[in-house]
Amino acid sequence: MADKKKCFRCGKEINEKGDFFTFREFSSGHFIREDYCHKKCWDEFMNKISDVSEARGMLKGLKKYFQNMGVLPPEEVEVKLT
Repeated sequence: MADKKKCFRCGKEINEKGDFFTFREFSSGHFIREDYCHKKCWDEFMNKISDVSEARGMLKGLKKYFQNMGVLPPEEVEVKLT
């Protein structure tokens, strides 16, 4: 009997007739392993990534705003020539 597929996000069993993704890992042309994820779990993960990216953009904007107001010190970049 084949191993039961489990979602690597939630750990629950994958229903063969349900919606899911298969991820295959290769290294130098050789198959390493195969993982599975429910479509719902993957969609939730992708939404979280979008939310984090949006939050990062907002924080970057706030940082520049506070730097311009003098609340935060300006960002300094040091370049060393060797």
